[in-house]
Amino acid sequence: MTLSRASCRSTVKELIDAGKAKYFGLSETGPQTIRGAQVVRPVSVLQAGTPV
Repeated sequence: MTLSRASCRSTVKELIDAGKAKYFGLSETGPQTIRGAQVVRPVSVLQAGTPV
């Protein structure tokens, strides 16, 4: 099963609004995805991987 980013963002927003989640975090993503997420709900945490 594949979810669209928009579907995932709206689901996370519903969970936060219902008090079942506290934060909205993203991992390994680009500026456009972050901007899209910010429209639905403020992003609390970003994770960026760095090659070692």
